[in-house]
Amino acid sequence: MRLHCVIYNQFCAPIFKPMLRYAWQKSGYVSERVPCAETFQNVLEVNFTFQDEQCCNDDCETMCFILCAHCRKPLCFKHSFTMGHTHFEVVD
Repeated sequence: MRLHCVIYNQFCAPIFKPMLRYAWQKSGYVSERVPCAETFQNVLEVNFTFQDEQCCNDDCETMCFILCAHCRKPLCFKHSFTMGHTHFEVVD
């Protein structure tokens, strides 16, 4: 359940809104025209594009596991998944 919560929370970030709209349009669920794929960032670009960064928490010296899609902070596995770094924003 925690894994699903973390994934869902990351995909709710405003940065993924164009990507999700594109997916719904390309699958035929909505007829609204959306920008092509080159105009949005994918999960790899948003969450996993970093180099040798440490976790942003002051008491942690562990290497970065993921960048938060909401706040763009580098987080280790413990602070992103185990401790549940989440944001609760409403996406239209």
